[in-house]
Amino acid sequence: MTKLLPYPYTKLVKKIFFTLVLFCFFLPLGEKGKVLAATLSLNPGSKSVNVGEPFTVDLKINIPPSEGATSAQGVFDYNKNILEFVSASNGNFFNTVNSRTSYPSDPPGYLNVAAAGTGTGQEKNGNGVLAMVTFTGRAAGNSSLSFKCTSGGAIETGIFRPAGASYTNIVDCNSLANGNYVIAAGAAGTTPTLGPGQGRATCDRCGYCEGGTKSGDWDKCRDCIYPGLTDTLTGHPTPAPGKSWTVLGCLSTTPGGFVQTILQFFITIAGGLAFLGLLAGGATILTSSGEPDKLNTGREIIISSIVGLLLIIFSVFILRLIGFEIFKIPGFS
Repeated sequence: MTKLLPYPYTKLVKKIFFTLVLFCFFLPLGEKGKVLAATLSLNPGSKSVNVGEPFTVDLKINIPPSEGATSAQGVFDYNKNILEFVSASNGNFFNTVNSRTSYPSDPPGYLNVAAAGTGTGQEKNGNGVLAMVTFTGRAAGNSSLSFKCTSGGAIETGIFRPAGASYTNIVDCNSLANGNYVIAAGAAGTTPTLGPGQGRATCDRCGYCEGGTKSGDWDKCRDCIYPGLTDTLTGHPTPAPGKSWTVLGCLSTTPGGFVQTILQFFITIAGGLAFLGLLAGGATILTSSGEPDKLNTGREIIISSIVGLLLIIFSVFILRLIGFEIFKIPGFS
């Protein structure tokens, strides 16, 4: 019969066992086992089009709630003989998008699409579209759109979180999936004929498409989203950031602009009611025929309207003090 280990040795074996269990449990939580969950992706990841036919690829971003970033960029290689870069426009995630392909140091078939938010202290997470990138099939063939991670030790593709005076890249470049796009040849020596809605700039954000008709409020929408332009389908313009055309008119989609719009709306309504109160009080006094009750009622209405008007005027300063100085709410500065 096997003899059991003496008590001190049994206790030692138990300590070693529990130490190994704890080590295996907490090891993945260490910095070496940390997984960077922020991602960039292409949608669609593959597509087939004809020579001369445009197509748009969304550069999508996903940042987990535990992280936050103020900027991101996708850097790509592609076959410039197969694909022709047309434009990059704003998505719905960050405020501004910039693209470049023409720096003297950039090789042919290089594309950098960068987007930024409002800055440090305004880190953002969640998912959305970082940018919408449009290409045209230039010649028959097959071209990939490949993420470039590093060049000469410098980070290229990345999602960047402020870290003191510098930034930390929170995307794992090894997890990025490249795109693949096939351009089919048309008839020799011809270019496909494009119908309405199939040009490079097919439709604007005001609901007008090439070959269609413009709505009655198209001019107002254009002045809101594309200020200073006469035709939004010329030159592939970039929409003004933070603006949206709605049934209520031109509204700001930034937190600060939206707060200011709401405040202006309610202050205007309240001011109008105070003015109507003054008119009602004055009318009550004029039609009182000297009756004390009506005179007092009219006087109280006028005093209440004046006090309300003063409160409305000073409420702007009170809200600014509480919202900006104390709670730091965007839009009160």
